[in-house]
Amino acid sequence: MTDSFSADIRDADIACQEELLEIQHDEKCLNEYKV
Repeated sequence: MTDSFSADIRDADIACQEELLEIQHDEKCLNEYKV
């Protein structure tokens, strides 16, 4: 049970990190378009 729980957390962390990277990438693109 502990293993699947920590695996879920790790998956959630990875999903959050990927979302953050996408947001940062989008913001970088927006900044380039502004200039």
